[in-house]
Amino acid sequence: MQEVKNLKTMLKQFINFKTLISIAVILLLTACGSVPNKITEQADSAVENKPLVKQAYKVSASLEQQFAYGIEAMVQQDYLKAINIFEQVAEKEPRASGPWVNMAIAYRKLDRIDDADKAIQKAVELNPKNPYALNQAGIIKREIGAFDEAEKHYRNALSEYPNYANAHLNLAILCDLYLQKIVCAKSHYQAYQEIEKSDDKQVIAWISDLSRRESQIK
Repeated sequence: MQEVKNLKTMLKQFINFKTLISIAVILLLTACGSVPNKITEQADSAVENKPLVKQAYKVSASLEQQFAYGIEAMVQQDYLKAINIFEQVAEKEPRASGPWVNMAIAYRKLDRIDDADKAIQKAVELNPKNPYALNQAGIIKREIGAFDEAEKHYRNALSEYPNYANAHLNLAILCDLYLQKIVCAKSHYQAYQEIEKSDDKQVIAWISDLSRRESQIK
């Protein structure tokens, strides 16, 4: 029993670590969406297995620059400033889901989960096929305890982009820690591992633990 508790503690620490190291990449990839634009092109060229969010419209260079200032504020952890910038971007380009995704992330960092939930709902409403919006919606729903809704959002993200590694990881964590769905957790950890070409010892250990628990049930 203590071994399982230790494993879950490691898992939660890993979630926080993954969030910290990936936040800048996620923010860059949820840009407001010219087709293509410098923000998404630069991020995608540096990171594999990340979906691009395509929109049927272009945005001005000045608006892209303003969006970049919002990203910079996020990286500097000035979340209130970032929210203010993204609100301005959203007002100027009301079709864009990206600013709302980033506002949701900023609100989460400020522990304003209700505001984060409202922002991510707006993002999904604007673009129900934005995998980043769906993934963040899953994270926020998990945090407020709406686990079934979180699972739905993660699966929708994967429906839009089956090789979205972070969505696989988040769904695996949800199934493992919150839903107690061993088969689901194991399959999505394995999908994450395969997509990322990862031999991360922690992920291997979690898969091994799930296999052991699965064999005990059988």
